[in-house]
Amino acid sequence: MRKIIVEEKYDNKKLSSCILENFSALNQNVFFKALRKKDIKVNRFKGKRKY
Repeated sequence: MRKIIVEEKYDNKKLSSCILENFSALNQNVFFKALRKKDIKVNRFKGKRKY
């Protein structure tokens, strides 16, 4: 598990843009699959697509 702290430049941006920029080797399809399976947490809660 890896933790990232979101910088101010990502304020009011989608979660997907922040994650995909910080993890360049991550495929977009893999990211959305992990999001659907709720493997991604935001502030200790399971991530949703609207974040």
